[in-house]
Amino acid sequence: MTAELLHTRDVTATALPLVVDGLRRAVALRGRASLVLAGGSTPLPLYRRLAAVDLPWERVHFAWGDERRVPITDANSNARSALEALVDRVDVPEENVHLWPQLASGEASAAAYQGALEAALGPEPVFDVTLLGLGDDGHTASLFPRTGAALAGGFALATTAPSGAAVAERLSLGARALSRSRLVLFLVQGAGKAAAVAATFGADAPNVGAGPPWSPEAALEVDAHPALAVTALERLVVVADVDGA
Repeated sequence: MTAELLHTRDVTATALPLVVDGLRRAVALRGRASLVLAGGSTPLPLYRRLAAVDLPWERVHFAWGDERRVPITDANSNARSALEALVDRVDVPEENVHLWPQLASGEASAAAYQGALEAALGPEPVFDVTLLGLGDDGHTASLFPRTGAALAGGFALATTAPSGAAVAERLSLGARALSRSRLVLFLVQGAGKAAAVAATFGADAPNVGAGPPWSPEAALEVDAHPALAVTALERLVVVADVDGA
């Protein structure tokens, strides 16, 4: 699937109606909606704007695309910042908020998260809206370049961030799970992301085909540019304030 590139001065303003429409359509068609949240600072203004929108929040399920292996009270927790900016500000049932468990091992935590999402949303869950970021190095969620994480077939994974990251141990939905979303929306902000946008979504980005499975050559490209592994069921959109064409 070819990504739609929306170049904008205001990532939040451009993304907001897309998210709202995706959630409203889901509730109208299926009686519920699921929203996969991204970590980092870029989506926080969007979360604050969403919290002020009149939506049937009691019918929305929240999940997280990735998490750091830290307590939710830790400042590095993706869940903590999203709860403060959005989830705690809307009238959503507690059972609709699906936090990553922090168990004895990353692998156990990933397996438990898959079980929790399947219990709430059904086997091989399909999400309605998935929000993702894109790192300067091309990583998305906690799928990092040249680690094999983007090629892994698991629904949920224990991964490791590169040296120098604030938190090395990570938990992430795999590319297969992230791609099981009707709308996948990459939010990209900052001049430092231009090269990553171009390498992943630009006109000269590698064509890796419709894998997995990928050819050996395509697999090398996907491993180097993990966001190439993510597609969508209906619409794949990149909202960026940098020109990555």
